[in-house]
Amino acid sequence: MANIIKRSAQLFKTAKGVAALRKANTASEKEIARAALANLFADARGVTMKIGQLFSEMEGGSPFDDLAKGVDPYPFSKMQPVLEAGLGKPLSDVFSEIDEVGIAASLGQVHKARFPNGQVVAVKIRYPGIAAAVESEMKIAGMIPRVGPAKKWGMDLEGYKKTLKDNMDRELDYRTEADRQIAYARAVSVSGLVVPTIYHSLCSEAVLVQSWEEGEHLDEVIGWPEDDREYVSRLILKTFFHSLFIGGEIHGDPHLGNSLYRRNGEGSPEMALLDYGCILSVSDTQRRALLELILACRDGGEIPAFDCLVDLGFDAEKLSHIRESLPKACEIILKPFVDDTPFDAKSWNINAGFTDLLGEFKWWFRSAGPAELMLAIRAFHGVVSQLESLNSSLSWWEMLSEVLGSARIDEARENLKKRRAKPRDIEDEPEALAEKLCIRVTENGRQKIFLTMPGSSVYDLLNLIPEDVIDHIRKTGVEDLEAILQRVRDTHAAPQTLFEHERGEKHYRVWLK
Repeated sequence: MANIIKRSAQLFKTAKGVAALRKANTASEKEIARAALANLFADARGVTMKIGQLFSEMEGGSPFDDLAKGVDPYPFSKMQPVLEAGLGKPLSDVFSEIDEVGIAASLGQVHKARFPNGQVVAVKIRYPGIAAAVESEMKIAGMIPRVGPAKKWGMDLEGYKKTLKDNMDRELDYRTEADRQIAYARAVSVSGLVVPTIYHSLCSEAVLVQSWEEGEHLDEVIGWPEDDREYVSRLILKTFFHSLFIGGEIHGDPHLGNSLYRRNGEGSPEMALLDYGCILSVSDTQRRALLELILACRDGGEIPAFDCLVDLGFDAEKLSHIRESLPKACEIILKPFVDDTPFDAKSWNINAGFTDLLGEFKWWFRSAGPAELMLAIRAFHGVVSQLESLNSSLSWWEMLSEVLGSARIDEARENLKKRRAKPRDIEDEPEALAEKLCIRVTENGRQKIFLTMPGSSVYDLLNLIPEDVIDHIRKTGVEDLEAILQRVRDTHAAPQTLFEHERGEKHYRVWLK
């Protein structure tokens, strides 16, 4: 119980720290908030540490850089029982030596070891008790109320929680990670990419053994000669494109501690990619839709954004209300692919572009996306951050063309022609969305509350009305809220009165205008 309370406090402190950082206005306020948040992460493992690694990608620079390389490791005496239980035999039966000082991460730590034949290996050991701790943290996260954009725009929080929970469960089982690592190595074959070799017979739920890979972190690569830095940049981008469009397996945990760089025997740079606990699979349908969308944005003419986004897993009903803005939104998202000229990642401000185009409705677009999209965004953001660190300026289209080949691109163009020629179903075209959702509460004839929100907020109506009011409405049977929401969907949120309700001296009116 004490541990649950402690981890609960950590999560809530983290949430508070994140909010403070987002609210900071001046450079000094931001730096103070960053330092405070980094200190919180530095003493944590599990879900909290995962958040810290995410911030190392998003925020970059001191004090977050150190988080990417892990926290202080546990003493080996604490890890050895877990290791021997996972191996099913004494250490001396497997290794001739093992470094007792480990490299710590969010769910486990890695120790350098040597087989009797001299082969050097990395031994990844799961922290004792971390599975139970993560389970507690996920339950705690489930109790956090829907607030902010998540509440206002009807994001599928249960879907997000399930996605996170399923992924954490997979990360906690090193047998699954070993299988994913082997599958990734088969699916993503890129010259210069090194995927560590798995020793499958020595892997268990809490232990993973693989080849030891030497190399430098990205912050050290920045000091390499310009030609080598460009080679590394191309390797990073080529690996991502190959994994996304050909292999269909994306490395979903791209923080700085998970890639090492070195030169091979011929002097060419190599990238050793580590930690395959988080892998996102991309279907053939999704890969085709994304490529067709890129081609539509590049080639001119109609951009079938709605259809392509639906194939990518977006909610068609939600997208229908911002349908006219979708082509421009896709041009903003896919800007690095549109021009043939080298693209400077540092000049790309996607958030500003979305805000200018959609305003608050950018959250509506985000809520329409599938829960798995957060993993894809994380992976994409990691790649962009790495290119920014290297001051890279590459032609993304040139790189993608090189990876895909002309035959695959020509095939996608033919499919795009067919998609454009497909007749539209008139019934799919929504009526004009009401501009505002209005909620008014009066008491004894005097107005107490009057709220206006974007009309699309109506789809989250049940979360906008106080729970006690909803309970009273359902108990009295005066209004069927589910029927009201269905009517809204059937009319595509056209202007209308949704309901009026009396409760004691209070009068509630909710309408669309």
